[in-house]
Amino acid sequence: RKVFITRSPCTEPQDAKVIPIVSEKPPDMLQEDWNHLCSLPFGAVVFSSPQDDKAMSLVESINNSDLDGDLFFCLWDPCMLPFLEDAVGGLSVAHEKDILAEDKKIEDDPLIGAIVPLEVNGKLCNGVVERKADDGENYVIKCNSHTELMSYKALTSDLCEVVKVLTHRGKGRHREIEVLWGNGEKSWQCLSTLQKEVPTI
Repeated sequence: RKVFITRSPCTEPQDAKVIPIVSEKPPDMLQEDWNHLCSLPFGAVVFSSPQDDKAMSLVESINNSDLDGDLFFCLWDPCMLPFLEDAVGGLSVAHEKDILAEDKKIEDDPLIGAIVPLEVNGKLCNGVVERKADDGENYVIKCNSHTELMSYKALTSDLCEVVKVLTHRGKGRHREIEVLWGNGEKSWQCLSTLQKEVPTI
C-alpha cells in the first residue's frame, strides 16, 4: 500500500512523492514508539527523520517544506495512485505536460466554483458552477444530480426585475411560471417561491 503526498498547494510536479505505507513495526523501532504511531487517528501522517543527519529528510524533499505549519495533501485512492505514481516517478521538467489531462485547458475563470441559487422541482438549492459548456458561451451548473446550463449574463446579472410573466404550467403546489427578466433572460420558476422573492408578482 502506498500514499501520494505533496505540499499544498503543489506548484511543481516534482514537489510530489508516492511513498509506501509502513504497516509493520520496523525492526529497529522501539515498541513504545510503534504503539504511539498506531494510536494516532486515521489520516495522520508522520514524517520520519533520515538515519544520516546529513541526508535530506522526506519533508525537505517535498518543495523544501518543513514542519512549522506547512500544509500537505495526501491521497491513497487505489484507482488514482497508479497514474500519480507514473506521473511523479522520475519526472523531469520536460515531462510536466504529461500529468495534465489531455485536451483540457486550465481556465482562470472567476465564475468556476461559484455558488448559484437554482430551483429544482420547486425547491431552491445551491448549484455550483462546474465548468464552461462545450459551446464556449454557457456554463454548466450542478446541484446534486440536476444539471443546468446558464449564460454568463444570467450568472452575473441581477434577476430581481420581472418584466413579464409569459406563461404557466402545472397545478397546485407544482405550478410554475415562465418569467422574462430585466436582463432579457427567460426562466421557469415555482410560483410560490417567486412570490416570496418578488412580492410584485
